[in-house]
Amino acid sequence: MLPNVSDTLYVQPVREEVDGFAYKARVTEINEQLIWMEIPLSEQTGKYGLFSNGEELNVYFSQSDGVKWHFRTQVMGRRNETIPMMSIRKPEPHWVSRMQRRNYLRVQASLEMAISTLDGVKFLALTEDISGGGLSFVTESKWGLRESQIIQSWVAVPFRSGAIEHVFFTGQIVRVQPLNDERQLIMLKFDQIANVEQQKLIRHCFERQLDLRK
Repeated sequence: MLPNVSDTLYVQPVREEVDGFAYKARVTEINEQLIWMEIPLSEQTGKYGLFSNGEELNVYFSQSDGVKWHFRTQVMGRRNETIPMMSIRKPEPHWVSRMQRRNYLRVQASLEMAISTLDGVKFLALTEDISGGGLSFVTESKWGLRESQIIQSWVAVPFRSGAIEHVFFTGQIVRVQPLNDERQLIMLKFDQIANVEQQKLIRHCFERQLDLRK
């Protein structure tokens, strides 16, 4: 199963594959070696993806039957004609797999969190972005958070109705990115979260997306 001309591709750098922002592009041309597409655009930020030649990408697409497919490839080049385009290596059919995991809409949001580690450290933080599969937040380096660490948290989730729900989860830190000597960005995926709580986050993300589009 391969994409066709005019299909929409969702492109995500491998370096950001833990619920990072996805970029959207339409297939413009396919030949024996390459798939050409419009320069991918992020619907979340409104910015074009700046991908270098050789960069590895995860690519997702679906066709008329609604089944979603995935393959990993790399950027091969660019060209400017009527519209700017980018090419990726055309996958062999056996590289393309039916998607097993869900992809969640991720939105920028500043939500209050109460965090506790398994060794008893407790502190407050604000999210940077959130999805049904994970979130990121900025905190002080002094708390000593590290990759693969498990934390527990409550996050206050507001809705357009005015209601605020407190969602509890256990999460695993997948990346720690220093911002300066005192602050760092923490990216985590949900390790344990009740389905009803996860649905609250998904609902918030869709409401937030509608607000951002106004």
